[in-house]
Amino acid sequence: MQPGTKRKRSYSDLKRLEALAVLAAVGGNIERAARMCDVPARTLGEWAKSKGPGGKLSLSARLLTVERELGELKLWRVEVEDELISLQTGGEDIMPGFE
Repeated sequence: MQPGTKRKRSYSDLKRLEALAVLAAVGGNIERAARMCDVPARTLGEWAKSKGPGGKLSLSARLLTVERELGELKLWRVEVEDELISLQTGGEDIMPGFE
């Protein structure tokens, strides 16, 4: 490689699908999704343009999006359950040292 030239990065299909799923999860904000996935915004933008017929995410990308959202919901549920327990016990820490 000659000095001053950049090496072209290649990404796995899984990395591409994950990035597209993140893009969908952040409401299409390419800059934010690119930062989160550590890919150039221009690259992610190109992937988004070529994601399939009619601009639809592939089944794999949709599945990744749903799995990510399910994980977020599970975490939220745990937080809500912890808050309910706290309210039921009057804010008393029934298991000190555990969070």
